[in-house]
Amino acid sequence: MKKLTLLIAMLMAASAWAYNETDLLKLKAINQCPGCDLSGADLRTDLRTADIRFDLSGAKLYKANLAGADLQFTPLTGATLYEANLSGAKLYKANLAGADLSGANLSLAALKKAELRGANLSLADLKKANLSEADLSRANLSGANLTYANLSGADLGKADLSKSNLSDTDLTTSNLRDVKGLDSAIFCRTKMPWGELNDGCPNSD
Repeated sequence: MKKLTLLIAMLMAASAWAYNETDLLKLKAINQCPGCDLSGADLRTDLRTADIRFDLSGAKLYKANLAGADLQFTPLTGATLYEANLSGAKLYKANLAGADLSGANLSLAALKKAELRGANLSLADLKKANLSEADLSRANLSGANLTYANLSGADLGKADLSKSNLSDTDLTTSNLRDVKGLDSAIFCRTKMPWGELNDGCPNSD
């Protein structure tokens, strides 16, 4: 009985991230697939062999389901990904410079060393995302949820953090030079280079 329950659970997990083959072919053909199901798809680029399987620069993928997709090293410069589901996606060293990720779900996404310079991440959900050593310079993070996000060594120079939620976030080793909107951000157990901030904690004075 236990083995049967485990098998059912495994099948349900696999089906939860089973992309639509037709959607994948459409993306390859015309570099756009708004609202498509690409969950769990292998869209990575292998830099060791210079094999660029998918160049998604400028791709239109707004409201697409890319949950759990593998996009490591993938070129996504200027891509339109607003309100897309990228939860748990692998985006190590992906190039998302200038991409529109407004309102996107990037919770638990692996964005270590990702290029997000000038990207629009307003109202994006980045809860528990790994953004260590990512380039977020000049990015728009206004209203973004960054609770528990890993921002160690991230470059936030000239980024807009207006009304963003930075609760339980460690920014002690992040570059915060010329950051905008810190006066309206939410701080609770937030570690800054000059100490911990708790101004936004419930019932804080």
